[in-house]
Amino acid sequence: MRPKFYIFLMFLHFISNFAFSKPVDSVEIKIKAPFYKGYKVNLICSNFLINSQHISLKLDEFGAGQVKVPVVEKTFWTLTVGQDYETRILLDNNYSLLIYFENRNKPVFSGNGATVNN
Repeated sequence: MRPKFYIFLMFLHFISNFAFSKPVDSVEIKIKAPFYKGYKVNLICSNFLINSQHISLKLDEFGAGQVKVPVVEKTFWTLTVGQDYETRILLDNNYSLLIYFENRNKPVFSGNGATVNN
């Protein structure tokens, strides 16, 4: 009798996860930062409703990099470039951003989602 009960509980668990889970999309972020060649870029999401997420990438010798960030809903992320720059950006599952650092000041955003982040 007990094995059937455990199988039933596992079945309910899988059904509830499938029925109530939100789809996870991703946002493609491209970074061009000639002044930050070889720097490490970190994207950190610390939202009390979801688990903290941390994504990092290293910019190449031209100061370029690309990453896909999993986003379920509109959330704020902290973008840091090395220890020189830090800002908050808003990401949503339909955004596709290019972040361009003309110099060591505030970046310029282009693409879908740029209006809200500039």
